[in-house]
Amino acid sequence: MNDAGMNPITVNDNMFTLVSEDGRTYAPDTVAEVDMMSQTSIIMETINPLEDVTGYLVFDMPTNMKPSDVKLQVQNGFNQVALSIS
Repeated sequence: MNDAGMNPITVNDNMFTLVSEDGRTYAPDTVAEVDMMSQTSIIMETINPLEDVTGYLVFDMPTNMKPSDVKLQVQNGFNQVALSIS
């Protein structure tokens, strides 16, 4: 994730949603994220302008669903983008 803005942003799980091809949405699993905090979760990271951060997000989704079946929707304020996952 990259902060292309003018101000620092703090990453939180409310910024992310998985959206399936049929429009179903999946929120991050905050309990699993707490368990992963020591393994590079990006939740609650502050990203300064022009800075990159890499880490993990955890979602509960059906076992038969593949990453290519969903898009990651990222929203920060009024800005929103949908990304393909591979």
